[in-house]
Amino acid sequence: GAPGIAGAGVASSMAQQVATTVLSLQNMVTMAELEDDTVYEEVLDDTRDECSKFGKVTACFIPRPHPPSQPAVPADEHIGKVFVAFETAVEATACRLALNGRIFSGRTVNASFIEPSVLEKINPPAPPAAPAAAAAPAAFAAAAAAVDDD
Repeated sequence: GAPGIAGAGVASSMAQQVATTVLSLQNMVTMAELEDDTVYEEVLDDTRDECSKFGKVTACFIPRPHPPSQPAVPADEHIGKVFVAFETAVEATACRLALNGRIFSGRTVNASFIEPSVLEKINPPAPPAAPAAAAAPAAFAAAAAAVDDD
């Protein structure tokens, strides 16, 4: 048991280096690129294509600035970063090794692992049943009315 405990201690002291399935890539995009829809889509596609060389990309997310009139969202504090999720930590590690320190548009990329739960907070899955949920009360009322008619 002792070697396992020692190994765990080393891993926890280097927490930011512990491999996960999600990478945070800094210095990949500028504010100007984020504000231009066409360029934003190109960066998203290029990032997905490049990262796909290392494994199966399950998500690629780039937080964008929004008008000050809109409410703040958790992604706001991550504007300027690109997030890429892989199927396995091995794939994410291969991508990190290849991209960390690479020069991209004159900027040095900083690739680091983040916990998948962080990505879920800043890029929550869209609720797919929103329109159906809105229709449900009406359908329920119609069904209830049909029962009352009996």
